[in-house]
Amino acid sequence: MGVTLASSAFGGVTITSFPPSIFNPDTGVMDSTLGIDGFTLEDFEDATLIPGLAIEFLKGGVAGFNETLSQLSNVLASPTVWDGSHVLLNHPTNGFLGLGSASFSTRITFQFSTPALSVGVGLVGFQSLVSNAPLTDHRLIINGLPLPDTLETLAAPNFVGHSRFRNAYLRIDASEGMNITSIGFENISFAELLEFDHLAVQYVCEPATLPLLLLGCIGAAILARRRATD
Repeated sequence: MGVTLASSAFGGVTITSFPPSIFNPDTGVMDSTLGIDGFTLEDFEDATLIPGLAIEFLKGGVAGFNETLSQLSNVLASPTVWDGSHVLLNHPTNGFLGLGSASFSTRITFQFSTPALSVGVGLVGFQSLVSNAPLTDHRLIINGLPLPDTLETLAAPNFVGHSRFRNAYLRIDASEGMNITSIGFENISFAELLEFDHLAVQYVCEPATLPLLLLGCIGAAILARRRATD
């Protein structure tokens, strides 16, 4: 199946969008098409997040909150997913119980304690101004810096605004010499519900290997010093 890609380069990163039709229940086939083979995958099927990942939920105002979680408090089943049967919601409870229509995060940010070279994520339920239930457009924020255009513009023509369907899959690649430390999504004018799934991360160095890498560097330095004094 032919896939039209839309790419935009901003400040050291390239954003590639894939249309909802790229979805395939065979995630191996889908991942190959998305260019995320071999990435570390967070599927939100359980409350434990992958190493190196934390998620910040931010909402201003009287009923606001600012919470950063390294583990989810709940798993949320959804009829529309990019893998499995669960997604991430833009609220720290990761659930709907007791929430009003404008109770969700103004901004949600995926934070990487180990820098990444590339990050992919599936979007669901974004009610853009051009969607079936228009609410607000959205802003993409990379390494704390908002991009100049709306997400809908950046991901065009592959972005499909809809309150219940898949919207697009995004892959964000750092240019040579650059790293990705955070990716955020912001509701511009209304704190609407957003869902995310199939988060894929290519770390500069896998978090689990960092202690071994550090020991290796220390060992190499000691060996080099010994040789210099021999």
